[in-house]
Amino acid sequence: MSNQKIIEDRARRRARRLGLRITKYRNGFMVVDADTNGVVAGSQPFPYALNLDDVNEVLVTYARID
Repeated sequence: MSNQKIIEDRARRRARRLGLRITKYRNGFMVVDADTNGVVAGSQPFPYALNLDDVNEVLVTYARID
């Protein structure tokens, strides 16, 4: 398994614990609330605008708020 895939899997597990879901399209990511399907991050300036580092920053920030 590649290093990128390992990091992605860890982010997905962390998101699940926070009640979020990470969706991927091509090389971009979006963080979505698992209950409401509302976009938490990654829709601006275009859909799936986050890279994996951005996703991890969003998860850290969301964990502090929650």
